[in-house]
Amino acid sequence: LDHFEPILEWIVAGISLIGVAVLVWGVTRGGISLLRFEFGSRKLTDLRQTQSDLRQRIGFYLLLGLELLIAADIIETMIRPTLQQLGILAGISAIRIVTSYSLAKELEHERAHQIANHKNDAESEVKSGSATENGAQNG
Repeated sequence: LDHFEPILEWIVAGISLIGVAVLVWGVTRGGISLLRFEFGSRKLTDLRQTQSDLRQRIGFYLLLGLELLIAADIIETMIRPTLQQLGILAGISAIRIVTSYSLAKELEHERAHQIANHKNDAESEVKSGSATENGAQNG
């Protein structure tokens, strides 16, 4: 393992850098989308959908970035498995795992809510279309 240590350190640095880049990219894209929505032509009916889309997009990048950082921490601990390093990994991983789990659950809930709203909107359109057709037939 000693021969591979420099290579593994570069790999850890690369994975960490990619993880941070993913986080920065996701937050930047989310921020740009938010600014476009806030200062662009927006409709009040689009607000809830845009918020949901924005949360989904940022949440995806946050989860991916956190998972990459956890992977880098695990590899780094394999290189230098000291008790201190294991303790640090355990603490960081616990925080990141809880955060990732919370984000995943929130995104899952948001997606289910989005699907339910879409289904309700479709049913409303069908009902209003039927009412319009019945009114036309009766009139």
